[in-house]
Amino acid sequence: MAQELSPKQSKLVFIIVGIIFTLIGFFMIKADINTKNRMDSQTYSTNVTYKTHIKREDGKRKKMYSPIYHYSVNGQNYECKTNFSSSTKPSKKSVVVKYMANNPNDCYVNIAGVNFINWLFLIIGLVAVFAGFCAKQEEN
Repeated sequence: MAQELSPKQSKLVFIIVGIIFTLIGFFMIKADINTKNRMDSQTYSTNVTYKTHIKREDGKRKKMYSPIYHYSVNGQNYECKTNFSSSTKPSKKSVVVKYMANNPNDCYVNIAGVNFINWLFLIIGLVAVFAGFCAKQEEN
């Protein structure tokens, strides 16, 4: 049988979980910024294709799309693949592709959904820490 947490323990759980979420969000944002800043050149995608995979969710099959951004550097064609996937087909709209001039295969595409998730982790973590510190303790 599970034991109920005291108010002091509950506050501590909120603070610890909040710190973990905050750190995860912070390091994901930092890694994204470092990758973006490491790129020293940029161009625009010439085409956007996608690969598909099936995700099972609640016993249902859902088709997911992962964008592949095609770009050209000095007449040579390259692909920038992402780890991001969505249930909607990616836009065919041209996007900025950042890459390393000495290794154009090393690329980066700014994807709004990924940035949103990174910031969401950080914000949820900070709210949990704040809630933990501000929670009223019961009077004995």
